[in-house]
Amino acid sequence: MNWNSMASKLGFSMKWFIVFIITLSAITATIPQEMTAAGKSTTIDAAKIKKISRVALKLKDEKKTAYTLYIYAANETKSVLKEDYPWTHSKKGDITYSGTYRAALLKEGAKQAVVQSVPLNLASITLPQDWLYTIPARERGQPDLFILSEWGTSNWDLFQAMAVIDGKLQRLKFTNSDGTSLGYDWGASGGKKGMRSLSDMRLQTKQYDNSVGAYLFDTFKLNVAKRQLKRVEHRYLRSPDWPNSVTDKLPVTKLMAAAKAGKLPGDSARVGMTLNALVAAKGQPDKQSNGEWGAYYEYDEKVFVGFDDYLHILNKKSSVVELMFDVEAITGHLYDFNRLIELLGKPNRIVENEEDETTTYYYKAGKYAIGFICYGWDAVVTRGTVFYPHEELFSSK
Repeated sequence: MNWNSMASKLGFSMKWFIVFIITLSAITATIPQEMTAAGKSTTIDAAKIKKISRVALKLKDEKKTAYTLYIYAANETKSVLKEDYPWTHSKKGDITYSGTYRAALLKEGAKQAVVQSVPLNLASITLPQDWLYTIPARERGQPDLFILSEWGTSNWDLFQAMAVIDGKLQRLKFTNSDGTSLGYDWGASGGKKGMRSLSDMRLQTKQYDNSVGAYLFDTFKLNVAKRQLKRVEHRYLRSPDWPNSVTDKLPVTKLMAAAKAGKLPGDSARVGMTLNALVAAKGQPDKQSNGEWGAYYEYDEKVFVGFDDYLHILNKKSSVVELMFDVEAITGHLYDFNRLIELLGKPNRIVENEEDETTTYYYKAGKYAIGFICYGWDAVVTRGTVFYPHEELFSSK
């Protein structure tokens, strides 16, 4: 290269051109290697990444190729916590590192780690740390999951799920069963204890929901090709223990089958029977009351049998016109409307009543109908009803 010619073209004297070259070289040397090749895969020597990384985790991709995932920051600084931070499990005196953290993958046996483009949105790491961890795969074609979590609320932590797919660390998007996006973050109680790997490439999480007073269990199925975790099941349970049954669909299936016969599962009351037949089958009620349209007999605080007459005119031939029930008591599960739609399909009609602040999803059940009722701001359905539908309930008008 003709340096005199180059200097002339840039309008420099040879002296100042040499100063310019030396200065440029010094500046370039201080730039981390991954910044010198924009738009291209960049690398860091294996020995160097091991030295500068703050976290190292073992991961396998969908082909079971082994990698080490390194988390590092080129601009890292160090400080010491001056007080306890219980919500992040940190104590006074713990060392905190801060910076713009990135990920680099070192393939087993390789001499260079490849810097990843996936954003971590991670600005600090306090040691000892339990916010970054892995969920091992259980079967062929399934990659290990890298979980990057942070404090969310007193009930759950917020986390992102990532995996090495096609040799790159990639974020996984959470979606509903219909494919609509839930974003890249989800919640789980208790960190790693709040999630588990299941068969068929599924990930199950749990988090406590104050509004319901129960634990929400979500099950996602990994689609490697789409880089998605699709929600295939969610249910509420009072207990924090992991559920043993495969699905909560069976109780609703039994409920719908019984509703088509005008009944409830495991109960002898039936729409259309007389008061005399009801008492013969179930005995005297625990309580009696009048509703807006007729009398009710209450049994075990879970079944409320409605009649076509009020209490003062009830007789042995009075007919049962409705079976109102406690959904959780009858099915053993808590359901929200989204889950009911996943299990039963779109309702035949939705009715919102502003006066009593209820929303009811109605489904046809043969010659009968079944409704699921949510009160106010409740997250779950609390009451249900089986009855003879009025003709206009399912009319197109």
